[in-house]
Amino acid sequence: MNSRENEGIRQETEQTDILILGIGNILLSDEGAGVKAVWELQREYEMPSGVEVLDGGTSGMELLSVIENREHLFLLDALSSEKDAPGSVVRIDLSQEPGFFQNKVSPHQLGLSEVLAVTQITATQPENIVLYGIRPASLETGTEITPEAESGIRTALDMLLCDLWELGLEPTPREQNI
Repeated sequence: MNSRENEGIRQETEQTDILILGIGNILLSDEGAGVKAVWELQREYEMPSGVEVLDGGTSGMELLSVIENREHLFLLDALSSEKDAPGSVVRIDLSQEPGFFQNKVSPHQLGLSEVLAVTQITATQPENIVLYGIRPASLETGTEITPEAESGIRTALDMLLCDLWELGLEPTPREQNI
């Protein structure tokens, strides 16, 4: 490989250092909060160079190549919790709490847990992993998000934007059609 090809690979890696990944099943009401959060983020903001926003749906190991070698991985997901009110949001730094996913808290997190475990084994784990967990009010079959989860999505996005700003990144608000 010549130096020009090497430079192209390096540039591509630099452009994808940060991944914002929404996870969830949009057919189970609030379980789709993470996916709907990234949809809202894409609708409302233009991301700066180096930030990728992706709908991960209910994918598991298929996400391995997408997650590997990132500097920052931001996850948005529904998070079951008996102690928190529906619509509440928790921010968990998984870089500091790597054992968090040992307890299954949503139907697809076993797949995510396995993906993160593989990145750890293969030394391709993102350096920084942050989860914004949105407490669902309903997991009934249906595509509508409850008002509580909608409020949680807004809170999670505000938290994410603050984290991006702390990294010196400024997403640009898109002009909204009135």
